[in-house]
This record gives sequence, C-alpha cells and structure tokens, in this order.
Amino acid sequence: MADDDDNVLRIDDLKGELQKLHERLGREDIRHHQIAARLLTARLEAGISRAELAERCGFSEAQIEAWELGAEVLYASDLAELCNALDVSPDDLVGFRREH
Repeated sequence: MADDDDNVLRIDDLKGELQKLHERLGREDIRHHQIAARLLTARLEAGISRAELAERCGFSEAQIEAWELGAEVLYASDLAELCNALDVSPDDLVGFRREH
C-alpha cells in the first residue's frame, strides 16, 4: 500500500496538470483526462496499488497506468470491471452529477 503523503502529492500534481490541460486542450480531451484523474483518485482512496487493482479486475498493471495517466482512453466496455474492483459507481468515474 502506498504512503498517504505520496498519494496526496500525486493527486495535487495531477490537479495541476489537469489545470494546464484545461488551458491547452479542447473539451473532449479535458473530459478524457478528468476521467483519468477520477480513476487515479478512486484507486488511491481505496488504498490499493496499480498491481492490486490490475489483479482484481483482470487488466495489466501497464493498462491501469495508461488509463490513470490519460495516455489511453477508458472505454465503457472496461468501465464496469474497474468500478466493481474499486467499489465505485460508473457515474463517479465518468463524472455524471444527478440533479436533486
């Protein structure tokens, strides 16, 4: 399990990178990277490593890393496995907000 201080640093670094992306990229690319950030945050909040998440959902550790870094698009067909492994809803990872 990763050190909590390392997790906070990674999330803060990622937020800074996302802000830079907002300034450079179009809306679709920003959304893609927001999903990547939510995936990383969900894993860190679950307190598990990439290797453990990969084992839980049947993907390679390299694939998990690629999704978390925004290097590859996370497709809906893979979303369910990740959500089950992280015990989060697809709405949480995709960023849908429900109106009450």
